[in-house]
Amino acid sequence: MIGWDLEKHITLQYEGLGYELEKDESEKYKKLFLKKRSPCSQKFLNHSKSRLFKIKPVWISYSDYTKKKPKVSEFNF
Repeated sequence: MIGWDLEKHITLQYEGLGYELEKDESEKYKKLFLKKRSPCSQKFLNHSKSRLFKIKPVWISYSDYTKKKPKVSEFNF
């Protein structure tokens, strides 16, 4: 479960296969991440225990139960 709104009953669920990035690939994604985030994030990304993972989706579901007819969208990869 990535997120939900308990009052509105909206959820996003994500199932996938993940693996830890190797050093070269990790550096590539750190640079991309820092372009979009605050420079202070670099402190956490460069910590010796910091690890990056890539998750490839297998199944994603979005549910919105705020309407009389709920909307549920599912995607399989």
